[in-house]
Amino acid sequence: SSDDTTTPLLPPQLTGTWSLLYSTTQLFRSSPFFLAGRSTCRTPDQVKQYDWFCDMHRVALAISNIGNVRQIVKANGRLVNEFEVKVGSVPFLGEVLPRVRYSGGWPVTVDGAIVSSADVSPVNLMEESSYRFGREGSSNDGVDESDVEDIQSSGRRRKVVAEWDLYMDTVQIKGSNIPLLRNLLDNPNLRLKSRDLSNLLEQSVDSYTTPRPKLYTTYVDDGMRIVRDEDDHVFIYGRVSESEEESDYKGVMADLGVGKLLEGFNDAVTKFYL
Repeated sequence: SSDDTTTPLLPPQLTGTWSLLYSTTQLFRSSPFFLAGRSTCRTPDQVKQYDWFCDMHRVALAISNIGNVRQIVKANGRLVNEFEVKVGSVPFLGEVLPRVRYSGGWPVTVDGAIVSSADVSPVNLMEESSYRFGREGSSNDGVDESDVEDIQSSGRRRKVVAEWDLYMDTVQIKGSNIPLLRNLLDNPNLRLKSRDLSNLLEQSVDSYTTPRPKLYTTYVDDGMRIVRDEDDHVFIYGRVSESEEESDYKGVMADLGVGKLLEGFNDAVTKFYL
């Protein structure tokens, strides 16, 4: 992973905390994990199969509510994607209690955030040109250190990253509110370390190559960033802040949301306060 003490790789226009506002595909496909999965496809048939898998994954999330989807882009070239979700802990009471005709669920949820990380490297730079740029006509020349330093120069905003190369790193569940399981999930040793798996596959399977998905910045200004993936899916982000700090989920209680439920019931009904 990137070292926070290294020379900045990404210009300030791109760094900070961004919230995903709109996408032309499933929101979870903004994650480096799913981008890397797509990058393993080599034929049109494999792409169709992967699209089908993503469709089925979205169906599996039908009883869930998607919360915030954020990207934290760091100047040292680190990208962290946070995908927050809530799922009904007992979605259909009729399935558990056959005599209960009520088909809804209990108002308690399983919460958590799927946090995936990757290192991003600028592949191409383009002149800013009113902040609008795309793949057409972009150079295939790599980015050298002098270009990066030019971006970072005080008061100069002449060039921006038009194409990114992603190197998938880890996946972890954070902020789970499931008792007991929370302690296990918070253990950093239980993160999915995709690079170890990729290295093993490269040594074992001749045809396997570690995926390096590409992202293309097609528009950026002080408050908005538009990104496209290799299938031309569009992801529109709004800037939340200039902070490069990842979300802290330590304050999430591992109680299946019962605490908030009781607090809300007290505020609305019993109104008993000490």
